[in-house]
Amino acid sequence: MSTPDYTTQPLEVKNLDELKSFEPQIVERINITPNGGRLFMADPIRLLKEINVNLTPKATRLLEEKLGAEDLASNPLKRLYDDFKKDATGKQDVTVTIKGIIPKEGSHNAG
Repeated sequence: MSTPDYTTQPLEVKNLDELKSFEPQIVERINITPNGGRLFMADPIRLLKEINVNLTPKATRLLEEKLGAEDLASNPLKRLYDDFKKDATGKQDVTVTIKGIIPKEGSHNAG
């Protein structure tokens, strides 16, 4: 399975409200990308860029705050992103399906 081409349908996101409105489309893009769930868990901002979700600096900062910027910076999976990407063509023992990209109010980030 090859990586889908999103270059014809970029999503321009300027703020959190736009991110929320595009969330179903973004989640679909993540989940149809080979190993997309793992890639999102490893480095969500990098994956969003790769699936042609263009966040302004403000939107990036707001998403990082929602996801826990400190958790993102120290995420041990971040170093595995390239390995997950290389391994995307093989059969996966574990499939990660993303259901949303913005944590619900009151939810706790695992860390």
